[in-house]
Amino acid sequence: MKNLIISWDNYSWIKHCSGTIARDPLKYQVIIINRDDQSLIHNCNFLCESAVFEQRRFDVFKIGKFLGIKKVANLLFDEENTQLDILTIKLQLTIMLSKLDSVICQDHGPLCKIITEIVKRTNTELFLYDTDTTNFNFMLTEDEIKIKCMALKKITGYTNPSEKFVNPINTESFNLIG
Repeated sequence: MKNLIISWDNYSWIKHCSGTIARDPLKYQVIIINRDDQSLIHNCNFLCESAVFEQRRFDVFKIGKFLGIKKVANLLFDEENTQLDILTIKLQLTIMLSKLDSVICQDHGPLCKIITEIVKRTNTELFLYDTDTTNFNFMLTEDEIKIKCMALKKITGYTNPSEKFVNPINTESFNLIG
């Protein structure tokens, strides 16, 4: 079984999926769509875009390695000018050639539309995260909660997982489409 997590930005997959990944990390791969170098790192307002990008790349690498994920890739699209036709082709090839069982995708406007159309053709389950509507909830074990908290703490500038990013910390919720 292979599962692909697709994130529009660098960190949302950690907030919403790291406990689920902790159950069996070798079954997961992550694709990040955008460079995500525009928003500032907490308490580091003086860093240039290249420094922010390198720090985020390092964060994602160390968190992916910590979780034991087989592959984490960044497609390096520019968030301001994402070329949706090229993105569609890359994602379609990845999903079709990987023979996935499921795709777990951030609920982000254009990304969600693209992925929904692709999985219809490939007979792949689609789960959305970071969404208002959920119909599929995972209760995390104590070990999974600890792993999730440790993964969140590896984000540069991050402080307290129970308050800042994820509430509640003991559950991960998805919306199963189709």
